[in-house]
Amino acid sequence: MQRLAWAVISEDSTLGPNEILMYVRVAIDRRPFMYCALAYVDGDAPLAMGREVVGFPKKLAVIETSTAPSGPVIFTVERPARKRLLTVTFSADRAATPDEFDLLGPTALRLISSSVEASRPSICELLEMKAYMHLRERPGGVADAWAGRVDVSMDSRSGTDPFYLLAPTRMLTAFRLRYDVALHSAVLPRDYLTEQG
Repeated sequence: MQRLAWAVISEDSTLGPNEILMYVRVAIDRRPFMYCALAYVDGDAPLAMGREVVGFPKKLAVIETSTAPSGPVIFTVERPARKRLLTVTFSADRAATPDEFDLLGPTALRLISSSVEASRPSICELLEMKAYMHLRERPGGVADAWAGRVDVSMDSRSGTDPFYLLAPTRMLTAFRLRYDVALHSAVLPRDYLTEQG
């Protein structure tokens, strides 16, 4: 099973500064997607937007980043504070080109339990996110994209925050990208309540 850890450091966003998303590669009607299995943010706005609107299983966490120009990027997640769940360390080795990375569309399950006694949820939808990304450029008109070495460490086990279940067995590659993104309305590949009747 191919997994992807996506650490986001936002310079200017209406949805909060930092988040970490753990994806697994899936196929829906033979189309490849990345399904969001875990997501952590450090602000209320991305938490509400992610969970209630688009179905990402977001939780609040303490997320810290270190982005010294001459050293590696370090990204940590703690939940609660001082309970380290994850450390991602990236060291850029070379410039990367856009054809090197595979930016599959993300999907999530929007599952809203019924507020009355019922055996079925009120909402059970598989959503395909529509996010349009534009890579920023460095001087000379080349993409601000880098490939390099990465270490993903699941620092401790937690029954309520099971990062360790997605621990990588082999690292394929890692990239650091600077980009602008605009979120658009999602597409509904599956409405499970409608399909079940």
